[in-house]
Amino acid sequence: MATLRIKNVPDDLHERLQKQAQRYKTSLGNLVVVALEREIVQIELHERIAAQEPREFKVSPSEMLARERAQRDAIF
Repeated sequence: MATLRIKNVPDDLHERLQKQAQRYKTSLGNLVVVALEREIVQIELHERIAAQEPREFKVSPSEMLARERAQRDAIF
């Protein structure tokens, strides 16, 4: 496993990270790894979405919503 050293972390951010680590009963390092992983997953998701080709739908979103509402209202 690789080691990562982070310099110049603002004091207030460091304190907030420490508080969260204590709250979740984990180390500061583990908390930061989880936060970094979550951020990378978000970035990758946005990249995959941006890379997709636009799609044409046979029914407009407003028509789909109207149909769903009509079905819901028919049940109740």
